[in-house]
Amino acid sequence: MKTIRIRSVDEAKRLTLPPIPDSFFEAGRELQRRAERSNMSRHAVLRGIYEIVDRVGELVDPFTVCSSGCSACCHIPVGISEIEASYIERNTGRRMKRGVVSAPAPLPGTVGPCPLLAPDGRCSVYEARPFICRVFAAFDDPALCAQTDAQHVLYHSDANAVFTGSKQWLMHLNGSGAVSDIRAFFSPPPPETR
Repeated sequence: MKTIRIRSVDEAKRLTLPPIPDSFFEAGRELQRRAERSNMSRHAVLRGIYEIVDRVGELVDPFTVCSSGCSACCHIPVGISEIEASYIERNTGRRMKRGVVSAPAPLPGTVGPCPLLAPDGRCSVYEARPFICRVFAAFDDPALCAQTDAQHVLYHSDANAVFTGSKQWLMHLNGSGAVSDIRAFFSPPPPETR
């Protein structure tokens, strides 16, 4: 089990994370070469992006205060792309809504829990979870996660070159597909299946 080290915001700001190994960048270049050489499906490319991003997550995880069952970030706006929604549908059987249009993110504190959140506080589609859920983490005190107006030290999609490049590639894969909050793409399961 992971040991959580709670830090003050100031302590978290002073954290020095390990550098991202060159091999992670090479993995991204190799995925791009494979995608260009072969006729990889968009979902196969997305899976490859997720694998690279997850490697960065493993590198950073010892410094985060995130743990399984903490669902604070599942109660804030979660922007996803249409290709990610279809990937979730294909890999989990959860039906996505059709005809979703792009919309700006809702304000924090105005949304309910993620419709993919299980009753035990765990992600019901963890292996197929979207990009933003893979790259979002906190470094200070988990108690701050539930406070939408708290100053907080977070790791997110603009935190490093691997994440920003992956996000750009993801948007390219999405093409003209919608980008909206996860709640626009998925409904909560009926009460009897929760």
